[in-house]
Amino acid sequence: GNWEPAAFGAAIGLLLVVACGGDTGPSQTQNGSMSAKIDNDNWSANVAIAATFSNGIVAIAGTDGQGRTIGFGAAATGPGTFTVAPTSPTNASVQIGSQGWFSSVAGGSGTLIFTTLTATEAKGSFQFTLVPVAGTGATGNKSVTQGLFDVKFP
Repeated sequence: GNWEPAAFGAAIGLLLVVACGGDTGPSQTQNGSMSAKIDNDNWSANVAIAATFSNGIVAIAGTDGQGRTIGFGAAATGPGTFTVAPTSPTNASVQIGSQGWFSSVAGGSGTLIFTTLTATEAKGSFQFTLVPVAGTGATGNKSVTQGLFDVKFP
């Protein structure tokens, strides 16, 4: 369906507005915590986290002090494992500056696990292999491993 990129794009847009507020703050944002490794380099969403859960769509994104953003979305109504596949609405992205990588029906792979998913919070883990987005200057695949999240919904 056409709703996956739209819902996910809304979370990224919300994140960019929050991230541009200029508050560096502590490593745990007011919306929770996110961490992972991007190509084995430690990453933590210490600038901003945006999380939404509406109409069965979960979208979560975070950015660090180096302008690296990880985001993902899935059609989910409760805990479970969601895999990026040609027939799956689960997707993920990495944005570093103007360069972008994506894992979706168009390419890439990965798994998103919700150990908790309620109207007020989501907790779990993620790992993705993402392919470059054409026209962004991104090259080669990006590997996101050891991803953990614990976020609150507004």
